[in-house]
Amino acid sequence: MKNASSSSVVVKDTKTGRFVTVKGVGALAGSGFKVRSGVDLTKPIAKQAFKDPAPRSTVGRGTPKRA
Repeated sequence: MKNASSSSVVVKDTKTGRFVTVKGVGALAGSGFKVRSGVDLTKPIAKQAFKDPAPRSTVGRGTPKRA
């Protein structure tokens, strides 16, 4: 696995007007990592990951066919 370089970026918080350093920007660039739809990266990810995922169709997933 290739080690991606990360950096820090300074951005302005629009609510407070303060400048904030965001660490790790670009750390996953080029890794192919996909974030599941509906995951809010500003909230604890582990807590969201253990929630029940959105209902999915069971068609074609080994369910017996009816005659």
